[in-house]
Amino acid sequence: MDIYLILGVLGACITLTAFVLNQFGKLDEKQFSYDLLNLVSSLMLLTYALNSMVIPFIITNVVWGLVSLRDVVLYLLRKEPRKKKALRS
Repeated sequence: MDIYLILGVLGACITLTAFVLNQFGKLDEKQFSYDLLNLVSSLMLLTYALNSMVIPFIITNVVWGLVSLRDVVLYLLRKEPRKKKALRS
């Protein structure tokens, strides 16, 4: 198993862990740790995608990473990130 595949698998596990914890109410999407987990996992998955040249996966993880980075930076600057609105049904 090469390093890129290991990074990809670990990145996927981190993303899915954050998702599952959020779904079960153990991790709120407004928490710093949620955005940090998403940022780290998107960077790991992006590394894998760039090595594999999977363009749709590259695009997805660039956007995912940038959105997560924005919220992480706002937290670090002690500013509140934008409020996430609930979907209306």
